[in-house]
Amino acid sequence: MASGSGPLGRFVSALRGCGVQPGDRVAVALSGGPDSLALAAMTVWWHGFTRSREAPLALIVDHQLRPESSEEAAAVARRAEELGMQARVLRVDWPAGQLPSLGEKMAAAREARYDLLLRACGEAERGALLLAHHADDQAETFLLRLMHASGVLGLACMPPAADKRTEWGRVRLLRPLLDFRKSELEDYCRQRGLEYVVDPTNAELSFHRNRIRHVLQLATLQQEKDAQASSGGSLESQASQHEELPSAPRKRQPRPRQRMTQAQLKRQWLEQQPWFLNWDKRLEQVADALRPLRFALLDASCFAGLDEPVAVGALSRILQAVSGRKYPPPLTHTVRLHTRLLPGRLDATYTGGGCLVRRLPRCKGRYLVCVTESDWPAAEAALAQLPPPTTAEAERRQQKQQQRQAEAQLDSLPSSNMAGAEGDKGEASLPVPPATPA
Repeated sequence: MASGSGPLGRFVSALRGCGVQPGDRVAVALSGGPDSLALAAMTVWWHGFTRSREAPLALIVDHQLRPESSEEAAAVARRAEELGMQARVLRVDWPAGQLPSLGEKMAAAREARYDLLLRACGEAERGALLLAHHADDQAETFLLRLMHASGVLGLACMPPAADKRTEWGRVRLLRPLLDFRKSELEDYCRQRGLEYVVDPTNAELSFHRNRIRHVLQLATLQQEKDAQASSGGSLESQASQHEELPSAPRKRQPRPRQRMTQAQLKRQWLEQQPWFLNWDKRLEQVADALRPLRFALLDASCFAGLDEPVAVGALSRILQAVSGRKYPPPLTHTVRLHTRLLPGRLDATYTGGGCLVRRLPRCKGRYLVCVTESDWPAAEAALAQLPPPTTAEAERRQQKQQQRQAEAQLDSLPSSNMAGAEGDKGEASLPVPPATPA
C-alpha cells in the first residue's frame, strides 16, 4: 500500500475528496505529456488497488492543428494500452476545414476538446472525467484572470470537482492533481520509466498563457535558489517570539431584557393601517406570479453595503443564472449595475448580460425584478394580474369596479325604454294651462 505522504497516497486522498468511490467508471483526458501521463499511471494503480472490474478509459484528443498530430495521438493511445487502459482517439473536425486563427487557436481548441471529451464520456457511460491540471496550472489561471480583471468568482480558479450536464447525463470533471507541482509529476514519470512527449506549442511565447508560464518558471527557480541559500536555524527563534500567552477568562455579559422596542411598536401600528404595504407578502406574490419564468428578485439596499468585489461577484452569478448563458457576463456590465445600485435603489431600467432589471411599483426603486429581455412581456403581463398591494388600494379598485358595472347596466338598457321614460318624465313636468271663461 502507498504511503499517505507519497504521491500515490496524496492521489488517493484527492480522489476521496472529489467523491470518487471504488468501482466508479472513470475516464482520463490523456495528452501524452508528463502531467496527464502521471495521472494515467496513478489511475491505473488505483484501479488495481481497489480491484475495480473495468479498466479506466483514456481519451486522447487529436486537434488536427499540426501535420504530425494524428501520429502522435496514435502513439499516446498505444502507450495508454501498455499501461492497462482502454484507449480512444477523438479527432476535431473544424468547420469547413478552416483552422482557427492564431489569436483564437487556444480558446477554440479548448472548447472543441471539452465538447469531444464530454460527449465521449456520455457515450461510454463514464460518470467521471479526470483532468491533469496541477498547482502550476492553477497559478497561471489565477494570474491570467487577474490580468483580465476577473471578479471574486473568477479568481477562485479551477475547482477540484465540477458537474457538467450533457445530453447523456451528468459528468463530473475531477482535478485530483491540484496539490502537485509540475516538477513532482515529471519526477514521478522519470522514476517509473514513463516516456512522455512535450507539446511544442507550449513553448510559443505568442500565447498569453505561455508567457505567464515562462515568468512563473523563472520565479520558481529563483525561489528555490533563495531557499537553498537561506538557513533554517532562525526559524525556531522566530517561532519562539510568537508564542501565544494565555488569555484572561472573559467576563460573562448580562443578557439584555427582552421587551418590545419603539420600532416594533411602530411596526405593529403600521400593519393595522389600510394603506400599509407588507413587502414580505408582496414579494411572495410576485415570486408566485413569475414562477414559470427564469427570474430573480433583488433588494438593492443589500448591494449598497457590500464590498465591491463581493457585490460584483454576486451580481455576475445572478445575471448568469437568469440569462442561462454558459459564461458570466462581461465585468463591465456587472460593474455598471453595481454602480447604479450604490444609492440603495435603482432609478431606471438596467439592461445588460442578456437580462433586464426593473423596479417594482411603489417601492421607490428598492425591490427589483430581473428577467431575460425576451421574457419581460410575459413577466409584465403576470405582474399586472397581481392582487392589490394594500387594503386601501383594494377598496379603490372595488369602488371603480362597481362604478363600471353601474355604467355598463345603464348602457345595456334599450334606447326605446330610455326615450319613453324621458318622454313620460317630460309630459308629467309640463304645466297645465288655465281654463278660459265662457
